[in-house]
Amino acid sequence: MYTRNFEIEQRYVGHVQDEPMIWQETSDDIDDIIAQTEDMVRRRIIENGAGEGIVIDTLTNRIVACFGMHIPIDEIEENRVIEVVKLWSNS
Repeated sequence: MYTRNFEIEQRYVGHVQDEPMIWQETSDDIDDIIAQTEDMVRRRIIENGAGEGIVIDTLTNRIVACFGMHIPIDEIEENRVIEVVKLWSNS
């Protein structure tokens, strides 16, 4: 079960942890929080060649999106696409 670091009033939490850095942001807009989390993962990849993140739905306590990529820093391309696994359905 996900344990919150602070009291959350919004539904979704984006979480990126890259020791010792921990980034968390909240939003009620799932597309917005996915975009913010993806951006932070991209930044971590550029800085150290690895990045992972998740978006959690605090209402259902489920992961709704996962990000992850590990590549050598010299292979990073500015327009490289991070694949996101969306674990929910809009239908």
